[in-house]
Amino acid sequence: LTMHPLLGKPYAFPSKPPESFDCWTLVKFIRAQQGLPCPLPFKDTEEWCIPGAIAMAVEYARGLWREVPQPKVHDMAVLCREHVGIVVPGGVLHAFQRNSSVIFTTFPVIRRVWPNAEWWTA
Repeated sequence: LTMHPLLGKPYAFPSKPPESFDCWTLVKFIRAQQGLPCPLPFKDTEEWCIPGAIAMAVEYARGLWREVPQPKVHDMAVLCREHVGIVVPGGVLHAFQRNSSVIFTTFPVIRRVWPNAEWWTA
């Protein structure tokens, strides 16, 4: 999988992949690298990309994504209203502002920290 070089890349908003990432841009970047869609129902621009707007975008996109009971590699992890990541072997890769970089979190920790996490595929 090609995302290991992304571990430790800085969090930035707006981001400039592949040098820096916010959570949504990380998901889009990795899915694009794998030739997978990352649909949005409207133009993906920085204007809508404000704290909390990722969750709004995901909610609007519910018709384009579908929830799955068990995560698979490259599915999107909807961790909370304002944070998403991408499923990788053993856990989730995500860019979380508090940590200031792209990090990997195992599934047991994800389930403990974000017990209401959802797994979506497109």
